[in-house]
Amino acid sequence: MALLLLPNGNAVSPHLIKALRRLDAARFVMLNEYGKLIDIDERDETTPEDKRAVSEAFMTAVVEVIKDGRRWTQPDWASIREKALADLAVRRQAKGTKPNATA
Repeated sequence: MALLLLPNGNAVSPHLIKALRRLDAARFVMLNEYGKLIDIDERDETTPEDKRAVSEAFMTAVVEVIKDGRRWTQPDWASIREKALADLAVRRQAKGTKPNATA
């Protein structure tokens, strides 16, 4: 059984993930079968909006791994992070807003 390597360097078996939880507005964690919370990514983004976008993208990737069952493949976390931040930049540009580091 292969382990899912997380962006923060931790490894977990996708079969042991029992729940996905939102801890606050900008952070998701996984709950394993032993009740331990596992952070997906511990890297701080520049704004809470950035952290939320990256966290949601990572969570979507984890959900896809769980759905794929035995046929899952290791996600490319760097490209997922870049795509999430690029999508957020496009949304900000469409709204005409700039990042707010104090939000």
